[in-house]
Amino acid sequence: MHRPGRLGRGLEPAIEPLGFDWKIGIGIIGAFAAREVFVSTMGVVYAAGADADEESTTLRQALRDERTPAGARAYTPLTGLSLMIFFALACQCMSTLAAVKRETATWRWPLFLFAYMTALAWIVSFLVFQVGRLLGRQGRVPELIEVLKRQLAMAEDPNRRAALMFQIGVLQEEQLKDG
Repeated sequence: MHRPGRLGRGLEPAIEPLGFDWKIGIGIIGAFAAREVFVSTMGVVYAAGADADEESTTLRQALRDERTPAGARAYTPLTGLSLMIFFALACQCMSTLAAVKRETATWRWPLFLFAYMTALAWIVSFLVFQVGRLLGRQGRVPELIEVLKRQLAMAEDPNRRAALMFQIGVLQEEQLKDG
């Protein structure tokens, strides 16, 4: 197995309670360079191409078809919601940490920022995923789509808008396929 695969598998026990698998772990590691790299990293993982974006039907289909060893869908709307919350809260950008290091002239603050924001993101994503599972949110796609559309209407960052549009598209296609 290649190094990214080993890293993803090594990270999997820590992220599995969030609804993530080792492949999402690789995407999270790749996104440390820049958040928008997540989708193209997933494109590489699923052999959909490094130029995969929110419009990539090959990647969407691969994610939709992915199954757990038990045969259940690997990526549910609840997993997507948990992932978006993780990315919204985590300090996952190398350039942000570099800027904090430059401004504070010490590694203490960037390390604190990274640890604190990652822990916060993990805890909130954990709560959302686990409580969502308990409440049966996985089957309530229309409500999730409406929540995401409201977030999209308020989002100003182009990368955030692209991620929301991608998730809405995946959920709408899933809704059509299931309905």
